[in-house]
Amino acid sequence: MSAENELLLIMERISDLTATDAEIAQFNAWCDGFKAQEIQVENFDAVSERVLLQVHRRINKKPNVFLPLYMKLGAAVAVAVFIFSVWFFSSRVKSIEEIRYAADIAPGRTGATLTLGSGKKVNIGLATAGDLAMESGVKISKNASGDIIYTIMPDNKVTADAVNTLETSRGQQTQVQLPDGSRIFLNAASSLTYPASFANKKERRISLSGEGYFEIAKDKAHPFIVDTRGQELKVLGTHFNINAYSTEAVSKTTLLEGSIVVSTATSQQILTPGTELINNGSSLQVKQVDTELAIAWKNNLFLFDNEELGTIMRQVERWYDVEVIFVDGISKERFGGGVSRFDSVSKLLKSLQATGKVQFQIKGRKIYVTK
Repeated sequence: MSAENELLLIMERISDLTATDAEIAQFNAWCDGFKAQEIQVENFDAVSERVLLQVHRRINKKPNVFLPLYMKLGAAVAVAVFIFSVWFFSSRVKSIEEIRYAADIAPGRTGATLTLGSGKKVNIGLATAGDLAMESGVKISKNASGDIIYTIMPDNKVTADAVNTLETSRGQQTQVQLPDGSRIFLNAASSLTYPASFANKKERRISLSGEGYFEIAKDKAHPFIVDTRGQELKVLGTHFNINAYSTEAVSKTTLLEGSIVVSTATSQQILTPGTELINNGSSLQVKQVDTELAIAWKNNLFLFDNEELGTIMRQVERWYDVEVIFVDGISKERFGGGVSRFDSVSKLLKSLQATGKVQFQIKGRKIYVTK
């Protein structure tokens, strides 16, 4: 391809916001060369006419009626107009990244909705720090960090009837400390159902939908059981992560400390630290993993290692509360790297786009993905 045709092609892509970072850098380098008169283009009159026409069409959105007059003024003026037009266009090009991500989206935040046994709903994000409710002899409060704390009150008779549900929407995360001292971190678009108190119960049973990280207080006499997506996890005291979103093809249970017995209707597996159980609905698979990847979200990170783009973008949807649209179909490309979950979405997208494998454009709360 000739230099002039390549230049026009890149200008076309830049105007349509589909140019790669490499193409933008190449165009800007060309502009600097033209201004320094270090780059020569064959058939300059013809080239400058074509480029000028493209410039005027793209910048003014219509053909410029004065274009033929430029060309009648001779090569010297044509060169000057050409260089000025390329410079003018390049000044727009340097801000393409800002245009592409002009509608940047802020990250999620701490928040949740707590539904008490009475049916009362409490918006945790809007509630001020302090006591939220008293139920079944248990005080429910919120600390300065936004965590929910359950405390058994010594002067109250504890009952075990009330069931609470803690739900995060897309763009929210929270954490809760149960009356037994167990701490649970709840990721976006997830829910946790549990009794307000484990008093007079032989086991500590809760249910999870979505993703949660668990730090379970040891109590050999009262096993901690988590029901989630067709499986049951039984623990005495341990640290583990469960990813059981209905939008994912499989559920994953990752063990960091202690041991877990995972049971389904047809099989059972025992996990040891550093292993992950994958449940696809019909079989269980256990493998060694880097546990830091599984709990990156809990540590406020997006962290990927050879992860498919579809999986990454579903995380983006949940945390940034956006809709992701794959214009060319879901890519099977895999990516590695990481950014803070406190960053705006554009930083994550730019890090993925820097690989040259994928392009993004934000429009409102929709993210368009192209190859």
